[in-house]
Amino acid sequence: MEKIIFLIVLLFSVTVNSAIIEVNSNSGSLEDSGNCTLRSAINAAESDQISMGCNAGSGPDIIILPNKAVFKFYELNTFGNALPIVLSIITIEGNNSIISRNVGAPQMRFFEITKGTSGEGILTLKNMTLTNGFVDGSGGAIDNNSFLTLDHVKILNNRATFEGGGLNCTSTNSICEIKNSSIIGNTANYAGGIKVSNATLNIDSTLIQGNIANIGNGAADGGAMFIEDGNYSIVNSTITENTANRYGGILISDSPGFIDSSTIVNNNPIGIIGTTSCLLYTSDAADE
Repeated sequence: MEKIIFLIVLLFSVTVNSAIIEVNSNSGSLEDSGNCTLRSAINAAESDQISMGCNAGSGPDIIILPNKAVFKFYELNTFGNALPIVLSIITIEGNNSIISRNVGAPQMRFFEITKGTSGEGILTLKNMTLTNGFVDGSGGAIDNNSFLTLDHVKILNNRATFEGGGLNCTSTNSICEIKNSSIIGNTANYAGGIKVSNATLNIDSTLIQGNIANIGNGAADGGAMFIEDGNYSIVNSTITENTANRYGGILISDSPGFIDSSTIVNNNPIGIIGTTSCLLYTSDAADE
């Protein structure tokens, strides 16, 4: 009985101490004092204070975007990001919106999640597209150093000059969860789609297609993804038509994990290389 009462109190506390912040402007400028922009909504969630036209956050916050809106960013917010760094617990419901870097804008990714002195950033993105991010470094759309969940998210045509054209997932004990999503047409020198280093990657019911690692000098690359010194699971997913100089599909190095009920086809060259267990996948490649 005491455990049940404690759980009820805990759930009530989480509900009471959280806030819903509704974005009503798709402005990509740094300020829009009369409205609630996505930038201001994240600031409000992080600070638990009113920010421009957004109400104050409180605890684990939910940010809701307008239905099918298009957000185009043309000014840097901070440290190579279009948006404020995520240091708290935030869920963003995209309502099928598109978040994009404006043509001709400075290089910028969209999200960076990190572990702060007061806690760990935990970001969940739902029902949105992130496209045209471009960063001089790693993580063309997202750089995660803490906890990230993508649910029905499309990471489309982003670029990084170093690693992880779509997504960079790094740092010890960091986790990237990707489900019901797609990682398409992203480019980097190494790991065209996803780079994992000292972190955990879990992929479920996701399409990884047409990503490119273009280092081109005989180095380890990985068109779809490069998983290094981490761990992983890939379930019910398709990895196809990714390209690189040496390893077009998945490159795995010193990373335990498994692939189950998945299709790995038409990657150029090689669908998968490295050690994996509980291997149940379909491939037409001469894998190693």
